[in-house]
Amino acid sequence: MSLAPADLEKVISLFDQAREADPGCALAYLGLGDAYQMRFVYEGRDPETLRLMYENYERAYVIAPDRAEINAGVAWAHFFKQDNDQAYAYLRKAVEIDPGSLYVLTDVGAFLQSIGVLERSVEYFTRVIKAGGATADVFWLRAWSYEQMGFYESALADYDKMIELEPTDFRSRCHRARVLTLMRRNDAASAELAMAETFAPGNVLAGTVRALLAAGEGTGRPLWRPWRRSGPRASRSGDLLRLTRLCGAGMKEEAIDDIEYAIGHAFDEVHDYAYFFPYLNNRRDYFYDKLRGESRFAEILRREEHKYAERLEKYAGL
Repeated sequence: MSLAPADLEKVISLFDQAREADPGCALAYLGLGDAYQMRFVYEGRDPETLRLMYENYERAYVIAPDRAEINAGVAWAHFFKQDNDQAYAYLRKAVEIDPGSLYVLTDVGAFLQSIGVLERSVEYFTRVIKAGGATADVFWLRAWSYEQMGFYESALADYDKMIELEPTDFRSRCHRARVLTLMRRNDAASAELAMAETFAPGNVLAGTVRALLAAGEGTGRPLWRPWRRSGPRASRSGDLLRLTRLCGAGMKEEAIDDIEYAIGHAFDEVHDYAYFFPYLNNRRDYFYDKLRGESRFAEILRREEHKYAERLEKYAGL
């Protein structure tokens, strides 16, 4: 589920050795591209790391343009350049080359999830799981799509699978506690968080979910921080904004300002998109109830629904 910085450095070192031993090995360059992508996303989003990701994916493609997994890697290079049409084209080619590759199927699911086509992302992650790729990270990916759409029972089942596979990973328990909170099962959420906090005392994720739980119980203090000041993980969890909806008395306009800002600027700031139509349209998420009667929120929902329909049509080949 996670890779410590020192372990990731070891991964990069081993792929470097492979590349030096065989400069024509496309998979060594692909592995480096994947490793630098992981470092970029989880370790500070350094521009030089992004450059190295591009360089290695592109070198892999020069060597082996007809390997399915390498086309999938190049697709991510285009995704990070906000060229989703080209990313789609390379992923479609990858699927055509090897429709059974778990690597490719996982990447297609992750791409569809990243652009908000959540139902189709679930289909791809399910194919991976059924084909033998039932790892904790794939269950996490599918659970996150389920959770955003409001299919909390399905998300909970996948988080349970994650815990079964990696029982000491605190993130799985934090995710499970968040879904239990959204299901208003607060006692169970609190117990799960207590377990998570024994594995990672003082962790920020656990603290955020703890604050979310307090908000759901009506015991949290009013809290609001603008999206652009809430750090690189804001677009992934939305927890601070959920607190705004419930606790920020009289702060509906500020909350909607944050949603609009995140939709327009999230990729520029954190290389991720925020607030897809299925997420905003999830009426089981009671933290949004105070906004549903607001005309500005309704207009955002209308615009996002239009963009969602366009994506469904444009990327129908996946």
